[in-house]
Amino acid sequence: MKKIRIRQHHISDCGAACLASASAWFGLRFPLEQIRQWSGTQTHGISVQGIREGACELGLKAAAFQRIRSADTADDNLFRNIPVPSVFHMIKENGHSHFVVFYGPGRSFFRKRGKYRIMDPEDGRIHRKTPEEITQQWTGVLVTLSRDENFQKGSYIPGFFYRTRILMKGEKRRFAGALVASLLYTFTGIVSALFLQQIADKVIPGRAGDFLRLMGFSMIYIALCAMVLNMFRVRFLLKTGFSTAMRLVGGFYRHIMYLPQRFFDQRQSGELVARINDAFKVSTFLSTGLLNVALSAFTLFFSFVVMFLFNPQLSWICIAALPLYGAVYYLFDLRNKDTQRQIMISQANLETALVDSLRGVAQIKYSAAQEQMIDKVEGRFGTYIGHAWRGGMNQLRAATGGDSITRGMGLAILWTGAVFVTRDLMSFGELLTFYALTAYFSAPVSEIITFSQKYRDARIATERLFEIMELKTEEDPVLKEEKSGFSEAGTVLKEERICCNEGGLEIKGLSFHYPGRMPLFVNFSHTFHPGKITGIAGESGSGKSTLGSLLLRMYTPDGGTIILDGKEAVCIPLNTWRRQIGIVPQKADLFEGNILDNIALGDPAPDMERVATLCNELGLESFLSSLPRGILTPIGEQGVQLSGGQRQRIALARTAYRNPSWIILDEATSSLDSTSELHVLKALCKWSLEGTGVIIIGHRMSTLSVASHILLLHEGKIAEEGSHTELIQKKGKYAAWCRQQGL
Repeated sequence: MKKIRIRQHHISDCGAACLASASAWFGLRFPLEQIRQWSGTQTHGISVQGIREGACELGLKAAAFQRIRSADTADDNLFRNIPVPSVFHMIKENGHSHFVVFYGPGRSFFRKRGKYRIMDPEDGRIHRKTPEEITQQWTGVLVTLSRDENFQKGSYIPGFFYRTRILMKGEKRRFAGALVASLLYTFTGIVSALFLQQIADKVIPGRAGDFLRLMGFSMIYIALCAMVLNMFRVRFLLKTGFSTAMRLVGGFYRHIMYLPQRFFDQRQSGELVARINDAFKVSTFLSTGLLNVALSAFTLFFSFVVMFLFNPQLSWICIAALPLYGAVYYLFDLRNKDTQRQIMISQANLETALVDSLRGVAQIKYSAAQEQMIDKVEGRFGTYIGHAWRGGMNQLRAATGGDSITRGMGLAILWTGAVFVTRDLMSFGELLTFYALTAYFSAPVSEIITFSQKYRDARIATERLFEIMELKTEEDPVLKEEKSGFSEAGTVLKEERICCNEGGLEIKGLSFHYPGRMPLFVNFSHTFHPGKITGIAGESGSGKSTLGSLLLRMYTPDGGTIILDGKEAVCIPLNTWRRQIGIVPQKADLFEGNILDNIALGDPAPDMERVATLCNELGLESFLSSLPRGILTPIGEQGVQLSGGQRQRIALARTAYRNPSWIILDEATSSLDSTSELHVLKALCKWSLEGTGVIIIGHRMSTLSVASHILLLHEGKIAEEGSHTELIQKKGKYAAWCRQQGL
């Protein structure tokens, strides 16, 4: 059966979920997160162009159409002629944009009734709707999908148990040790129950004191063995849990740190925190959940064998209870699977709102918007509580059902067993032992029933976790080529070979576009010369900041190449490249710690002489001297105790500390006062004279004035270039842009 029911993880995932569903219709399954990357899904959603590009990556042909809304839009013939599958653009009742998949009339029964199948990723279900119901929300925009000639069927979504084996790799010995210790520990409990028969049938009636002492010492010995076994069991469990958590959480964090920038452009921080929580859930399931269910299965089997040997007739009562337990499990699993996914999604939305509001609390206060933000957070918290309440009630119903079956089974065993005792069909001791053994039958069954929720949580968490873990990290062809010792593009540079900055920084035929958007750069070329200060000006959206990110290789261009000192980017390791080109963004991110930690970021033994020189050149000395602990003063989270200008100068000192061959300032002086800006400009001029190439991206003419060459970007192209004086004399776009700046 084609798995076309795909549920979105986030409100912005509807378009990607539609592509995943349509792809599964044709026989190709891909993780939703990968389709998000291909289609350029942002936090605000996806465009029709993004759906077309995502479909192309999946090997599908996509064609977009706009049907004119008219009186006959709801005509049944119109929908009969729409190819299947097609993605429909809808406007929901709350005004939000939404995408669904149209799968046609389906079976003849629904075709006669005039209803069509709509897969809505909001709930991941197939809805049967009439043309009138569809057109109430349909905007008339649709994207038809069909197989390309290169389309290949397959599944790139590994199963849960395959992923579990990967996660348990290296932990099998500890897990086996914990399982063996748990089995022996349970065995001691079952043996202790068997002593009841001897006490009731032999010791008490026969007043056998010697036999009682023998049994007493045996029970003490078994109890001591149980204590030792339990100690080893818990020890193995702790080791397995901690080791699994370290590998999972640490590996996940390491992986996302090496994901491309596009991934972070499409995700909110709260959602990533929720994924880390998923890693802890999976770790707990692997270290305790799997062991408990394996132990429960063994205990259930062993206890039933012992009970059957004692009395086959009473054992049939336990067998009769199994279908009832199974029915409870099935109903609970059926009701709870959607609820658990909703809990995870609402929790991620809540964490996103909390992180955003706490991070921007100052701006909220500036706008006197505390009540509005509180209402937003409380609304999301209420949604989470509602889903959690439903999940808790489902669990309560399952526990109540299982407990009722257990009590009814125990009552039936005692009643029937008492009849057997009165008829001399079994002894009183055998009845006591059999009843005691039912605890080792009903408890594992209850554990297996509740395991369904743990398994559901772990499966959902594993899917969400691996969707990110299976994404490709930043591509670095050099690392692949070094393994074979050969590079088609040229000689591979080793880490110790530092660029000498003789050939400049050259862009050749660069083309780039953000997924789902129109091209930003097409065949863009320019050469930045070392030891020179180059300014890049232009209106917002002209591509200035994107060009800076491309020079840092934060994004992969669609075409063209970037050359540093005569060597193509593909020939230089990514970390080496970024050590030679530093950037100071407009929003300077500082990290928890002191000022020295932020300037010498990543250096375990900071060069204090170089730090002092940079602080002097950037005019930070007077500011540092006013602090109680100087450069060792803690700055708080994100440097909240510092002004915007102070943060920007510390960020510039951090970039310059690494002594890069090139420094890019992306609106990095926007928060500086005139005195601080003068210090920064003097430092830039000094560094350029020492051979460092400087690229200034900005709007402030006071900053661009030190540039010997200025580029004016317009719609991703160089509209004009030259010195400030030359461009003013041309009286072209640059001169008009300057007039707009009030100059």
